[in-house]
Amino acid sequence: MTKRKHKSPASTDKLHRAYHAKSSQETADVYDDWADEYEQHMKNVGYTHPAMVAAMTARHVAPTEERVLDAGAGTGVLGEILTALGYPNIVGLDASAGMLKIASLKNNYLE
Repeated sequence: MTKRKHKSPASTDKLHRAYHAKSSQETADVYDDWADEYEQHMKNVGYTHPAMVAAMTARHVAPTEERVLDAGAGTGVLGEILTALGYPNIVGLDASAGMLKIASLKNNYLE
């Protein structure tokens, strides 16, 4: 049995704001505001979806020169994992410019 991580108040507040936003622009604004702390907050709450998506991708799609779209790329965690697994052509897409700015610093995306 795995030990469940506790949610930090900051990440809980940000998640609440993101999930209750009234528009796509408001959602993007929440993630822009959250971008610098996002990865640490999600790590603190035990968020493992990028690793799970990478594992499923590797299981069903061999690394080739074909492009892979990371829709909702956020700060680029999935892109980091896919690059490490040998996927050379990853395109990141996200509504949050703040998140994409952090993702672009990792140099895992074509665009």
